Amino acid sequence: MESIKYKGLTIEIKQDEGFDQSPDDDHDDGLFLIANHRDFTIKREGFADSEDQLKETGKQYHIFGLEAYIHSGVKLALSNTGNFPDRQWDVSQLGFVFVKKSEFRQKAEARKVAQGLIEVWNNYLEGNIWEYVVKNNDGEMLDGCGAYVGDPDKTGILEDAKAAADSWLSNNPVKTWEVGLVDDEMIDADDNVATYKIKARTGSEAIAKIKAKIGYKAEEL
Repeated sequence: MESIKYKGLTIEIKQDEGFDQSPDDDHDDGLFLIANHRDFTIKREGFADSEDQLKETGKQYHIFGLEAYIHSGVKLALSNTGNFPDRQWDVSQLGFVFVKKSEFRQKAEARKVAQGLIEVWNNYLEGNIWEYVVKNNDGEMLDGCGAYVGDPDKTGILEDAKAAADSWLSNNPVKTWEVGLVDDEMIDADDNVATYKIKARTGSEAIAKIKAKIGYKAEEL
């Protein structure tokens, strides 16, 4: 996890552990893969890896072979392109990537798109998915967003986090708050509440500042 101070707030960049959406879950019929291996299986209704089926499917789709390096995990690549340490023993040809010809007519362009899908799958399989959280000085979450797929320095996640922080600061300008301080030892007295004015962005921030300064139990009026 990376923690960054920004304009008095804290931005945390961390793995999005709650993300569980497979790249296949959107059921895109223009770009997808199928795979058949005991360690990695992805099926698509109406598509198979038989020679006859591939010949028929090839009328509508560019088809690229799919390989995987399977050793303490799964790493995908287009066939014969993976820079894997041991191709002899741990690399399997296990499926195909399909790219619809009506969407990508040129095969070179389709190959780039297929490679992009492989990168998305590898990030998903490696857990390389991130989220940001914007917090105030008390650790209260102010904003956040997840599902950033890929290396954080390439996804724009930090820029989005800063934009979210800027938006929160703009929507919560500093103003004067009136805070009541309750003296528990004088709970039955008529004058057990004293009021203070303090500048802060939110009521909770004002209360926290009074608690730190005065040491009383503070409540927003």
